Amino acid sequence: RLVTFNAGVAQTFLYSDHQDYWGGELTNLDTPPTSRYLENGLQWHGWTCLDDRAWVYADNTKPPNSPIHTDTELIEFIAKCREHRAPMTFNVISFQDGTMAEKSINQLQRIT
Repeated sequence: RLVTFNAGVAQTFLYSDHQDYWGGELTNLDTPPTSRYLENGLQWHGWTCLDDRAWVYADNTKPPNSPIHTDTELIEFIAKCREHRAPMTFNVISFQDGTMAEKSINQLQRIT
């Protein structure tokens, strides 16, 4: 088990000594990790939306959004994460049937 608490976008508040890592809510890729750990001792972990800043796909009458970032932007950001052994998570649009946005999946395949 791992425990985190999300203090909000780009906030690194330590709620408890039992918190294992930073929730890492980011709205963009402007703040890559500079270390594996934050100043408060939490493991760095980033989390942001790959394709829809609303975080949920609520209107299935419209096509899903395209990825927000270019392949190059993601590759450079992920390289910084790897350099500091800092994990990164991307939220990807998913549909009722369990499938995910094709453009986003294609992008993830290109950058790995």
